[in-house]
Amino acid sequence: MINGTFDYASVITFLLIVIPATYKLLHPLIQAKIDTERNTQTKQKMALADHYAQAAVAEMAVMANLSKSDRKSEAVRFLMGKMLQQGTSISNGTAQAKVEAAYQDYKHQLGGDVHTVQTPIQVAADPDIKAPRGDENE
Repeated sequence: MINGTFDYASVITFLLIVIPATYKLLHPLIQAKIDTERNTQTKQKMALADHYAQAAVAEMAVMANLSKSDRKSEAVRFLMGKMLQQGTSISNGTAQAKVEAAYQDYKHQLGGDVHTVQTPIQVAADPDIKAPRGDENE
């Protein structure tokens, strides 16, 4: 090789060695970054689905004219529709699971479940206790 000039074969050989080596070194880092982004997006999508499911359950709980299965199917339909409006989609099974989890949370944590018919409990008055009257001067 002559000083100060490039030999095409040397340049091509250099590129053929450097490009695959760089790719081999950077590929795991790039792949890890892509996986992290996918996981973050999936977590955000599932959190959004949780919020929509909670809203759907709260709305469906007051509809006493619907059966429990009708309320659940309407909540699933609502959830899937809202997710499609946001530009994402979830499977029907995932939507059903999110709605069921939101219902259980609503029922147990928040004391909801207001769609069930509540029957008043008849309590007999205790004859030993006097009912307060309004006048305390007696």
